[in-house]
Amino acid sequence: MGIDDYPHPDKNTGIGFCYFPDEEHYLPADLERWLPELRALGASWLVLRSVRVAPVPEAFVRGLLAAGIEPVVHLFGPRIARIELADLRRTAEQYAAWGAHYFCLYDQPNLRATWGADWGRPQLVERFVDMLLPALQIIQGAGLIPVLSPPAPGGQYWDLAFLGSLLESLKRRAPASLFTRLAVGMHNYADSRALAWGAGGPSRWTAARPYDTPAGSEDQRGFRMFEWYDAVVRARLGDGLPLISLGDGARLGLRSAPDAAVVDRAWHAKCHAGVAELFASGTLPACVFNSAFWVLATAPGDPAAPQAWYDQQARPRVTAIGALKSFARKHKPAAESPKSEVRSPKSEARTLGAALRAADPRPRTPDSGPRASKVLRHYVLLPVFEWGPSDWHWQAAQNYVQSLRASCGFSADEARLAERVTIIGNTQGVSADVEAVLRNAGCKVARVAGDTGAETIALLNDLARAVPD
Repeated sequence: MGIDDYPHPDKNTGIGFCYFPDEEHYLPADLERWLPELRALGASWLVLRSVRVAPVPEAFVRGLLAAGIEPVVHLFGPRIARIELADLRRTAEQYAAWGAHYFCLYDQPNLRATWGADWGRPQLVERFVDMLLPALQIIQGAGLIPVLSPPAPGGQYWDLAFLGSLLESLKRRAPASLFTRLAVGMHNYADSRALAWGAGGPSRWTAARPYDTPAGSEDQRGFRMFEWYDAVVRARLGDGLPLISLGDGARLGLRSAPDAAVVDRAWHAKCHAGVAELFASGTLPACVFNSAFWVLATAPGDPAAPQAWYDQQARPRVTAIGALKSFARKHKPAAESPKSEVRSPKSEARTLGAALRAADPRPRTPDSGPRASKVLRHYVLLPVFEWGPSDWHWQAAQNYVQSLRASCGFSADEARLAERVTIIGNTQGVSADVEAVLRNAGCKVARVAGDTGAETIALLNDLARAVPD
């Protein structure tokens, strides 16, 4: 099967996210909460992480698929260990029956921490293949496409060397049919490096060596990792395979090297908008299937919480949300392009409703009237100017948004799905015409705007203090 023949989501944008790094957010209410956000962000891929062989609930998987979002199941535990193959077969068959396509087993097998005491034993890659190969064959036999475990960038066993040895072992030990439906996983984080870091791959950066990237040279440890992995795949197999990201983007608070800048909110937003632009431009190689921005949301106290785009109630935490939503609105496929500034709420509600009906097949009463389609309680609408979303208004509204526990963003499309809408700022940012359209859509609309920026902040803070606990 050629790379172009592998499954892609309809209206594929390449944009994806890693969902919660736990298994506690797969209820119908979670699906209802997150689908509008994922669609507004332009996402068409979602990585579902699991530590148990039991599948993610059917309703959640079917709901994503009905909304045009391709789930990538990533199953792994804290340590690499043999998996019960009978349980794996049942789980894989269920995923295939629901319409999923991609299944990845294990994570970062080139790290000491994922092996524990077994790390120091001889023949690490061969021992890994002993466990991995039967599982890959079961996943493929169930009708899914197995995704090879993504190495950690660099790692204690250099990732390029590990991937090469893994492919050589599989080529020697596996039937040729395995490679007809197989993908390769990667963690191509950009973090504080420019998106062009490593572009050109090993044929350009010939001085790069494992654990030694000379001054003036670049290596694979960045977003363009796919060029380096593709070179390894082609050198070992003679042809390319799809590359599936299981984690990428810029992680807040981290840095790519000891002397590099820490990822701040400004670079975080610029990096992810840049990745979206690369996918939309059509300039990325065909082997690059998706992004998987880390991380959509986490529960409080999770180690990944500092990198989360939202809290677990879908309240925004980063300015990248506005940047990506703005980009998604500008790059909708022609068939979906709005004829006016704001799309029909009925159209959006029908799309969401179809996904939820797929997730919950119980009979539902037909919607009636504009308010019946409301899926959000309260939305705080922030302005978008010619130069882009307003970071100032985003910061100014934070206390107010948190006190209300409202949804917040820059999208009038999303606002139309809310019972109440609060517009921040004057008509220069959100026009009176948009306000009128929201009212006609059945929203209760209020505007908070002072004569100066300081007055607007004071009003918002007064309103935040007035909200009862």
